[in-house]
Amino acid sequence: MAKKETKKEEGLLIEKGIPADITKKVGLLSVRLEKLNAQIIETDNQVFAHKVKQDWSYNIKKLDEKYLILVANCKVNFMPEAYYEINLSYSIVYRIHEAITMEEVEKEVPRLLDPCSDVNSLLVAQISDKIVDSPLIIPPVVTLT
Repeated sequence: MAKKETKKEEGLLIEKGIPADITKKVGLLSVRLEKLNAQIIETDNQVFAHKVKQDWSYNIKKLDEKYLILVANCKVNFMPEAYYEINLSYSIVYRIHEAITMEEVEKEVPRLLDPCSDVNSLLVAQISDKIVDSPLIIPPVVTLT
């Protein structure tokens, strides 16, 4: 059996031109809830079928030779508008181990935001339970819109 040769060169696995995993170039330092806003939505809407919406957005707050700081925002609500709306904002701080570019960060944003997805799912369930006596369980996944 022939031995496969792979060598790492400038962030690429030469074997198939696959980008090296950005999470190997950075180390997670913290995920912190920065802002939380929840409100009940009063409506005369008589529609009984509502769709849960989970909208994620982000900002790159800082990228230098030592740190990468991202701000992740999640809005959970219903369509048509009903029940409640929850807005959460997180800061995610990474320490840079190996140089990365803004292009690499933007390409891998969902993976870099992923550490706050579990916390977000847990918080939404707890907050929604306190609002309407029934927890809303959302998947711990970041999908950018």
